[in-house]
Amino acid sequence: MAPHTPSSLLQFRLALSLLSLLVAPSLGLLPHFLDGDVVDENNLGKGAPQPLSLPDAVRLFQLLQEEQQVNAGGAEGRANQEDARLIGITDGGVYRGDLVVYLPITLLLPTFAFRSRYSLAGKKNSGWLSFITGRSRSKSWEDNSLDIRGPVDKVLTNQVKYNPHLTDYSTHEEFGPLLSRLDAYFHYLRVHDDHCRMRAICQLAQDPAAFTPLSHLILSALKKSESFSRPSTYSPVVFRFFRYYWAAERGVAGVDCGHAYSQCPADLEDIVNMSVLNFWQNLASFVSIKLSDE
Repeated sequence: MAPHTPSSLLQFRLALSLLSLLVAPSLGLLPHFLDGDVVDENNLGKGAPQPLSLPDAVRLFQLLQEEQQVNAGGAEGRANQEDARLIGITDGGVYRGDLVVYLPITLLLPTFAFRSRYSLAGKKNSGWLSFITGRSRSKSWEDNSLDIRGPVDKVLTNQVKYNPHLTDYSTHEEFGPLLSRLDAYFHYLRVHDDHCRMRAICQLAQDPAAFTPLSHLILSALKKSESFSRPSTYSPVVFRFFRYYWAAERGVAGVDCGHAYSQCPADLEDIVNMSVLNFWQNLASFVSIKLSDE
């Protein structure tokens, strides 16, 4: 018998991994998330605060930073910096309270994809910036012309629209709505290629803390499926959902996501604008952010 080539060996290992996931008796490898961090139609009560607009959020963040710098000089100010969400009531005491900001995913998710390498991939740069500034374009600007997208996204246009009323989402009453939710999330992230979605989910599950709140939003949708009975048969809709779930399980298990989903050349940091993600993470250190997914 001829020896396995490296590529065929990798395919063989992936096939064994998929088989083991198919016959697994239960779901339960994903980390647990506290209830209430993602607000949706199931737990959004009447009279909930209105979502904060992006300009208001930026302004709030700036004011909090300025106040922190003013208080940084004294010992009392340094002590208060240990928890930025402390409210001064009197001269002699400080009261602990949370300022909660509700953000709709339709606002939050597009910011993660704003000018990311994935969203800019394949676009031709006209050079107008260097003409106006009189300077040559930087290497990072030139890198945007490299098409790092998955095969599907290379042929799709930016006119792809998410349709929450597709019949696919209603063929299974439990997993269909969850699949619809994941499709919406990745639509706003401008990722339609399945392999790139699975690689991203794998990496999110591998290091959730580095990519919060994005990791929490996507993994929470996958985690919700664990309250449902394991399907006896895998229809195309259910199978597509579980491909995403199994991608998360691989990430938790510590597999090499790049090798497992080698058909996608894009790393998660190519899909997400890390500067924007860091902004939201810094803002979350001052206010409690809840994501509204209605």
